[in-house]
Amino acid sequence: MTDLATLQTPEQYATARSTLYPSETSLRWFIRRNRPELVEAEAITCPTGQWLVIPDKFDRVAMEIGKRRARAGL
Repeated sequence: MTDLATLQTPEQYATARSTLYPSETSLRWFIRRNRPELVEAEAITCPTGQWLVIPDKFDRVAMEIGKRRARAGL
């Protein structure tokens, strides 16, 4: 179960991972492109109408997506 105190806004998450997501726009693009997988993995949630990131789960999913893309030669 996720501790509510660990939830971050996309802006907070992007700031903490600026090497991977140099802007909030790049993170939002990643979320749009991978939303079903992120929701399924419980890496993002929307309890009040605003998307929130669960950092440890999001990190895992982002790494898996990155590995998959690397294997595909992208």
